[in-house]
Amino acid sequence: MTSSSAANSGRSPADVDLSVAIGALRFRNPIIAASGTFGYGLEFSHLVNLNRLGGLVTKGLSLEPIEGAPAPRLCETPSGMLNAVGLQNVGVRAFVEQKTPRPR
Repeated sequence: MTSSSAANSGRSPADVDLSVAIGALRFRNPIIAASGTFGYGLEFSHLVNLNRLGGLVTKGLSLEPIEGAPAPRLCETPSGMLNAVGLQNVGVRAFVEQKTPRPR
């Protein structure tokens, strides 16, 4: 629906249903932040309204915290770059207590 056709129908672009289903999960919209560089999401909350996202795929998580691989973690090669981050993460308990947004 274009903005002009939305105006002609008395509807605004905000009225369009963008929800999607992936298996048994239903998301408000198809915009899902990918894991990895988006971290736990909170690191970008000053740039992105996390409540506007359809979902968030967090970085890797383990039962217990993992410090990850020691530095250096990156190595340039003639063919590109190798990395060995070692799945550094805060663990499930800290993730739930400190990193997940609280329901409003």
